[in-house]
Amino acid sequence: MGKRTKLREAQKRAAEQALAARLCAHSRLRRRYKVRDKAFIASYSEFPPEFRARIKPYERYGLRPPEEWRCHIRVRCAQKRFLELVKFSFARFPVAPHLANAWLPDPAEPDIGVPGNGLDFRLCYIVAGRGGSPYRECLRAHLSRLEAHHFLTAPPEVASSQRALWYAMARVHTDDVRVAVRIARTKLVAFPIGISFWREAARVFAHNPTTPLEMNDLIDYLEAEAAGDPNFDLSGRTLQSLRGRMEAWHTMLRTGAAVSRDRWVGNPLPNAVYEYDNALWRLTQIKTGIRLFEEGERMRHCVVTYLNRCIQGESSIWSLTCEHNGRVLRCATIELLRQNVIAQSRAFANGLPSMMARSVIEAWAKDYGLSWPPDDFLVRAA
Repeated sequence: MGKRTKLREAQKRAAEQALAARLCAHSRLRRRYKVRDKAFIASYSEFPPEFRARIKPYERYGLRPPEEWRCHIRVRCAQKRFLELVKFSFARFPVAPHLANAWLPDPAEPDIGVPGNGLDFRLCYIVAGRGGSPYRECLRAHLSRLEAHHFLTAPPEVASSQRALWYAMARVHTDDVRVAVRIARTKLVAFPIGISFWREAARVFAHNPTTPLEMNDLIDYLEAEAAGDPNFDLSGRTLQSLRGRMEAWHTMLRTGAAVSRDRWVGNPLPNAVYEYDNALWRLTQIKTGIRLFEEGERMRHCVVTYLNRCIQGESSIWSLTCEHNGRVLRCATIELLRQNVIAQSRAFANGLPSMMARSVIEAWAKDYGLSWPPDDFLVRAA
């Protein structure tokens, strides 16, 4: 045995001994402080009541009694184990991931249960899982056969069934899956699919691909236009013409004519301050119409259109500023939903925030328990 081989063997033994010593010390520490791992959920009765309540109304459709389920997956996550229980109870065949997610209401996806669709996504899961036809039994009154096909075959990045509906609405008008996925991530998800005006909007976006950022701006404009003129429609309109009308609308808003002197209570979260690189980063909630107008004027975006949402308590608007060497710069405007979900963040002229600004927002979200969906369309739009 050569010197190099002996050296490698000695280093390997030393590493093994060091690892064994760390494991032994860790074991003694756990015994000393009586640390115990949280028990795995291994049967139906061990799930919290809110989980079992999701199964109860559908037990009559089950292929197997949920009480017979025993966990065989090696993951601690209760939600993943619950989905295994659902699969055991109701499914013989693979089902679209978004339909599985319908059993797990997620605070980071607040738009799952949009009223007006009249669809039971969990029942769709059950029908698909047992090999039936979701189109005939659940979707026929709402979707065409082709739309139903695209709904049931939506890709994994379409995380909720409500978004999958709008994916299907767009997919019938485009062969580009990426375009349909981007449309599914827009604010269209807040509207029922039964409204023809918004179906037409999905068609326009599918034929005229653009970024989710611009689509969301256009949706804000279209919502205001439709509210002011019930006869407004999208027939024959191009993306370029809509851009022109939207810019004119933004100009009108920036005059302040649409801004009142309203005040509102806002979100109970306090303002926050962070210090990075000798700069003070401040997150300040906007609670008056005048301040909302000023924010939109200086940042050159249409945050003033969120006035009614703020008054009704559906959203709160936060301004992120950076103070350095006596100068104060506006860095981002953030919309926080009532469910404490960060819906979007915009820099100057509707751009994306800088990496430093995003770091501050992420720290804020972590400190105050805010959700920021990992598939945030604003991040992926870049």
